Amino acid sequence: MSVLLSVQDARGFTLIEVLLVTVIVAVLAGVAMTSLGDRQLQSLRVEGQRLQTTLLWLKEESVFQQTALGIKVLEQGYQQLAWQPAINQWAVYQDRNATYKLPSYIDIKPQPQNINQQTGRQEEQSLTPSIIFYPDRDYTNFELILSIRDRNHQLLIRGRRFKEIELVSM
Repeated sequence: MSVLLSVQDARGFTLIEVLLVTVIVAVLAGVAMTSLGDRQLQSLRVEGQRLQTTLLWLKEESVFQQTALGIKVLEQGYQQLAWQPAINQWAVYQDRNATYKLPSYIDIKPQPQNINQQTGRQEEQSLTPSIIFYPDRDYTNFELILSIRDRNHQLLIRGRRFKEIELVSM
C-alpha cells in the first residue's frame, strides 16, 4: 500500500487545479491594478485641489502684500514667484513651499518654453511666471491641465478675469 501512495503522490497537479490557481492569480492581479489606478486618480484630484488652493492663496496674498505674485509652471511641478521692485525682476517667493514637485506619474501642461528665434533651440527659462496675480485682485487668464501619464484622466484648472479659479474634470 505504501507503494501505491507514492505513485499517486508523484503524478502532479490536475489541469483543473492549475486552471483554478491561474484564475485566482489573475483576479488578484486585476484587483491590485484597479486599486493602483484608483490611487493615481485620487492623487490627481488631490494635486489639482492643492494647485487650485495655491493659486487662490497667491491671489489673496498679492493683495495683502501689495506686490505682484506669480506661478511658474515647471516641467514636473510649479514654483511661486514674487516681483522684487528693488531689483526690478522676479524672484522665488520667500516661503518654505515656494517650489512644489508633482508625483512622477502626473503631467502639468502647458509647459512654458522659450525658443531662441535665431538658433531654434530651447533656452533655459529665467524666473518668469506663467500666471501673474496683481495687487488689485486682477490676474492673467490661464488654463492648466493636470493629467495622469499614459492614461486618459485630466483635470483643468482655469482662471478668467473677474471670475473664480475653478477646477474642472475632463
